[in-house]
Amino acid sequence: MWILWATAHAFIYGAVNQLNRYWKVPGHLLVRWRCLVPGVAALGLVAVVPPPLDPVFYAAALASALMVPPHDSGVFNISARHGAAVPLRLRSLVLPLVFLAWLVLDSKTRHALAAHPFAAGGIVLCIAFSSFFLFRLKRCAISRAAMKDMIPIILMGAAFDITNKTAMDHAAFPQNIIYYMFIVSGFAVVFGFLRAGRGRGVFVREMSGVAGPGAVIGLCWIALMVTKNLALMHTSNPAYVTAVTLTAPFWASLITRLRGEKEEADWLSGTALVLSVIALAILSGFLRGVA
Repeated sequence: MWILWATAHAFIYGAVNQLNRYWKVPGHLLVRWRCLVPGVAALGLVAVVPPPLDPVFYAAALASALMVPPHDSGVFNISARHGAAVPLRLRSLVLPLVFLAWLVLDSKTRHALAAHPFAAGGIVLCIAFSSFFLFRLKRCAISRAAMKDMIPIILMGAAFDITNKTAMDHAAFPQNIIYYMFIVSGFAVVFGFLRAGRGRGVFVREMSGVAGPGAVIGLCWIALMVTKNLALMHTSNPAYVTAVTLTAPFWASLITRLRGEKEEADWLSGTALVLSVIALAILSGFLRGVA
């Protein structure tokens, strides 16, 4: 089940990126709208859905929320300085970090892998191959300065998936998704508004100028948050979901090619990435009871 939700997330993410190639909504406005719409939608639901009771849920959700502004602004700044392909290539390092960190944190996953050594070995290979082929999907030079700038982004990306999974595991459905969406998106909206300071009028005018595309992107972001969280709920290690969601550039490139447009991507690496993810989904199915 998780593979279907994660694949839906990756495809929608790739489609949203393709839409914005034509709308060209500036990155900072894209972040505002993708937080505002889910935040407002979740606000309506928290009025009727009882809140989770586990404090671990709130700690994990708040930790996720605190990472969103610095992570997103960091990605935009690095793209501007070093090129848009650099963050994509180096995000491949997030995958093994999530996998290893969750093994340390979760004893059930360790025991499941130990009980199925052949499946465990195959999963490790799939994680390694997925990272390698994602790194090769887009070709660009990576300087030492770019690598240094990306280190905190890579660490935050890995930590975000871990806190996201932790939140999903410490509340029942649908409270976990609704309140997670409310906390993460709501915090980002409030943070952005307060950070604008005296420029709040400009803040509102800028958002109003792209209201149509922004609202559509925001609605897509609700689907993205729901599908990813549903996937995380049904898998034992968040790295499995991370691997699938990182195929989004492949789907974006496929959409571009189907439209008859030129796309600079390594299709051999993209195909190998998807095959590695499929193998990962099959092998994780051997981890009975937790996968």
